[in-house]
Amino acid sequence: MTVSGNTTFDLTRNEIIRLALLECNGTEPDEAVETRQQEDASKFLNMIVKRLSVKHPLFGVIDYTIPLYDRKQSYTIGAGGNRNVNRPVSVTDARRQDSSGNETPIWQMARKDYMDLPLKSSTGLVNQFCYDKQLNLGVLYVWPVSTATSTKLSDGSTDQWTNSGAVPGEYYYTGSDISAEPVYVFANEVELTQGTLGSLANGEYAWGDNDTIGNDTLYVKTAVGDPDAQADGYLKVLVNMPDRIIITANRTLDDFTTSADTPDFPQEALEMLVAVLAAKLSIQYSPQRVQLLKIEADTALIDYFSNDSEDVGFQIQPSFNGSRSQGAMYA
Repeated sequence: MTVSGNTTFDLTRNEIIRLALLECNGTEPDEAVETRQQEDASKFLNMIVKRLSVKHPLFGVIDYTIPLYDRKQSYTIGAGGNRNVNRPVSVTDARRQDSSGNETPIWQMARKDYMDLPLKSSTGLVNQFCYDKQLNLGVLYVWPVSTATSTKLSDGSTDQWTNSGAVPGEYYYTGSDISAEPVYVFANEVELTQGTLGSLANGEYAWGDNDTIGNDTLYVKTAVGDPDAQADGYLKVLVNMPDRIIITANRTLDDFTTSADTPDFPQEALEMLVAVLAAKLSIQYSPQRVQLLKIEADTALIDYFSNDSEDVGFQIQPSFNGSRSQGAMYA
């Protein structure tokens, strides 16, 4: 027996749509799919992807690390948030990581339990969290709050930043509040990403000397330009490693935007995507086959998601702190 040795089979957006239309008699094998059909089916396909996102597929699980500082009670997560990533569909668990890298699981609270806390500004080691999934930005509440303190590098009046002569648009720090590379950099409370000096993108920072200053310093590039022209505390850093919260989240699955896009799904889900889309389109193109195609779609969904789980046991640990939402921890 000869096998191909190839395991990279995939389908593009338009191939999924064509196969689904063939299933529901929306097109013929020797016909091209009409433009309007393609557009409508693409919208249905993206709606299906968004609906499947809330089923929390394993391949959509991701960890995000968020530094805890300035006694902040909450951190926004989403485009333009404190953690500038796509808004998670959900957060399933979290760990607190100390400055040495040691991690400790922390409890997840219901939103009501968090709101019922009498003093949300209590300081200490974070041991509880709550994720409030809002429309644009998710909000991660933590309790107690961290006392790690940031260092402001802009006050809205003093000239502490200079536009780089080597690469205009990259600004370097000329003040005296830091002498070593910080561990975190924030612009308007949004965490910046470390980039490459001399080719920074908006929202990035680097450490070095690209202007023959005579010493290394902090460079940043932001969409608003000069940090000195912004409000007090616009630019701040953490010079020492703080405690961090590492959340395990279910990310939002990517859209199909072009004809050549491939699914943000593993290969094992390809048949399921075709079957579900065919069932959806059959309402318009093949009413007499709706029930059959719905059964095929349901079977494909069950087959896929019944295997989309971790094959591990769990243990139940009782909670003695009186919170209604903290009855068990899964491992």
